Amino acid sequence: MVIGYYIIGCCLLLWAGISIWAIRYSIRQWPALFYTPIEARILNTELFEEAAISSSDGPDSRVNKVLRFDYCFTVNGDEYRGHDVGGQFQRKGGELLYRGKKMAGDTVTVYYNPDNPSQNTHKRFAFFGGIILLGLGQLFLWLAIDLMNP
Repeated sequence: MVIGYYIIGCCLLLWAGISIWAIRYSIRQWPALFYTPIEARILNTELFEEAAISSSDGPDSRVNKVLRFDYCFTVNGDEYRGHDVGGQFQRKGGELLYRGKKMAGDTVTVYYNPDNPSQNTHKRFAFFGGIILLGLGQLFLWLAIDLMNP
């Protein structure tokens, strides 16, 4: 029975790690193989509330403020737009945008596909998070194999 839990845990961790890594890899597959950073102008910002329910009636339930912002940038004389939703307003301690220190008219760095600038993003996805999950998945698999061979 315990072995089954380890195998399920292994599969879930491996799936999550591979998914994160695949997202990161697909974004890096833009023709230049790297993001092309550019300064974009923030058009507007909007804070909205999002419920985060951690337990049925427990003290862990809360309301988070989440930021949505629209931005525009120019590449070769053509203007492109993008938006980002996410980032809990209170928890992004190091980033000025998420602390409310940047407003409409300020600039933010975005990354775009050099062959198709309409494909753009404000976030660079975590690469090491996927590798850590893959490593944990391998550890669970090793523990399951170790339990099967007493």
